[in-house]
Amino acid sequence: MTTNTCDRCEQATQFCGIDDDGDWLHRCPTCSRLVALSPPTLMDYYTAEDIRPATRNELRESLAAAEIDGGAGVIDVAGNPCYVIE
Repeated sequence: MTTNTCDRCEQATQFCGIDDDGDWLHRCPTCSRLVALSPPTLMDYYTAEDIRPATRNELRESLAAAEIDGGAGVIDVAGNPCYVIE
């Protein structure tokens, strides 16, 4: 999993919502800068091909899985092993 960082103060940003365009909003806890990022992508574990934009729930599940599977964040989506990249 990647960590989004503020380009101003280089601190890790925190997810805080989704804007009207579908971009994921992150806020820097240090300087309070708001950054719009493309939504995370759901990826096929075997082929590494993009499947579609990931849902918030898939992102949460992948982050939780990454804590116990050595960092890959593999989750089951409709019977297929997948992971989410930010």
